Amino acid sequence: MELKYASEYSIPDIEYAKEDFKKIIEVGAPYGIRPIGMMAYLMNHTEGGFAQVGSNFLSATGLDADFVKYSSQGSGDEDIRNHVFNPFEIGLGHCIIWNHDFRGKEALLKLKETETHDTVTLVWNPEDLGKVYASQFVPGQENIDQMDTPAAGAQAMLGHFVSAIDWVYDKDDNCIGRAYGRTYSYYNRSMLSLASLDVKSRELGTEVYVLWGRPGTPQIKIRATVVPFPYNQHISNDGFDVETIPHLN
Repeated sequence: MELKYASEYSIPDIEYAKEDFKKIIEVGAPYGIRPIGMMAYLMNHTEGGFAQVGSNFLSATGLDADFVKYSSQGSGDEDIRNHVFNPFEIGLGHCIIWNHDFRGKEALLKLKETETHDTVTLVWNPEDLGKVYASQFVPGQENIDQMDTPAAGAQAMLGHFVSAIDWVYDKDDNCIGRAYGRTYSYYNRSMLSLASLDVKSRELGTEVYVLWGRPGTPQIKIRATVVPFPYNQHISNDGFDVETIPHLN
């Protein structure tokens, strides 16, 4: 296959985009397909374990003091660098192809041997979540930062990307990592997030504490439990036999 530069690809004609979309829904309806809205996009990434640049974390190209004011949230907001991860911290180390030279290869090889953080899934405690929402109904008290639902980056669908990073602590109040990609899972009736945690705190069932609230505002530590990653444990489609899917007559 001949490689092309991005500039060599033509932009597809979108004149019939709406008609094509309607046809896909029509054909897929007997199989249960239905539109669920753009806001569900980020939810699926958290449930499926796919870290998403721009909404779950920021690219290193965005390390700019003015940029962070409009593109970040969470208790990790005191430094824009808290919104940046290396591939191993967010479970993407397996995507690196090592059989050729590339810029940064030496640095990544060192990280591969020394990095102690990797991504897990967290289920946030519903009682503590209730305290966040209840705080807005206490007269004379500044409320705790409210939680946009379904996803922390819901604003991304409204014109710009928003990365939300929150510090995570263990029972002894040691900072053990960062949570990102918080989202409400409607079908699981749970608040989920991804979290890059130290190896000592990644055992399933471990209770950790997510610091919620931007620096300089009221904050609360929300209990959370380490659960399987990815949270959605459905069969991977890379080896799925599509002939087992029911066919219409």
